[in-house]
Amino acid sequence: MKINMKKLAILTVGVLATTTIMCNKKVTCDTCDTGYPVSNEFKNKCETPWLPTSDINPCNIYQEKIDSLQLEIMDIGWKLDSMTLEHDYNYLFTN
Repeated sequence: MKINMKKLAILTVGVLATTTIMCNKKVTCDTCDTGYPVSNEFKNKCETPWLPTSDINPCNIYQEKIDSLQLEIMDIGWKLDSMTLEHDYNYLFTN
């Protein structure tokens, strides 16, 4: 088997150049500082407690869960109010 040294050298240089470029990749990251979002750039990946930049406000990363829990609490509250009205005040609900 004959090895083409010129092609091997070009391939090796290409792999090294790609590796060097990928290792020095800058990523933008966000965090929350005293209630305000802050951005910064890091090499290759975000450091803790920084998160990759996205559409989500880093100060409200739990906002979706909070909204879900608020809806659940409102639903429970409505059921409790309904039971109180029905059983304590003889209020009749109709559809």
